[in-house]
Amino acid sequence: MKRLAKRFFSVTIVFFLFHSAFSQEKNVGSNNFSYDKVGRKVYWIKVFEPTLAFDIETLKRYFTENNVLEIMEGDSSILRGMLIPKPIDIQKYGYKRMNTPIFLLDVDQKFNVLVEVKEGKYRVSLSEMGYIDNGVVSELAQGVNTKGDFITYDGDFSFTNKNEVRTRNQVGFEILDKFYSDILLLKERKKPDANW
Repeated sequence: MKRLAKRFFSVTIVFFLFHSAFSQEKNVGSNNFSYDKVGRKVYWIKVFEPTLAFDIETLKRYFTENNVLEIMEGDSSILRGMLIPKPIDIQKYGYKRMNTPIFLLDVDQKFNVLVEVKEGKYRVSLSEMGYIDNGVVSELAQGVNTKGDFITYDGDFSFTNKNEVRTRNQVGFEILDKFYSDILLLKERKKPDANW
């Protein structure tokens, strides 16, 4: 009887481990990305807790003066805007051109942003993420030059025909996560070098 109970317990444990391993959606990029399968949308959400004292006006000034965001609207606790399009310096994040997905090379990134501030921290939510095609990417991928078009990370870019999250974008989304985290973190201004 004890042997049967042990065997049943073992089979049950194996079943639950196997089931949970295959029922969870694979995380692509980082825990900061979330995927809406119904709308086939990709979002990036991160809470920042900088060591610097700040308020909403400090963030607004920082993002504006450093050419990070174009602020469209805001109030005492929220900013809405968009990234001022810019390319990713892949070497800054430890990647080489030959190991970087083509959709991140020499293209300007773009996204909409919502910044929500609470005491000592702020949450950044990105939507409508993508890049502005430089013509090379579309020509290589599709044989058609669509230079200047906005290519979104939503829809078919991130979801298969079965509406599952594509894992082929893993490295690209890891780089995007580092880029987003870097440019959206409130940092102390660099002091000019006295020995210029």
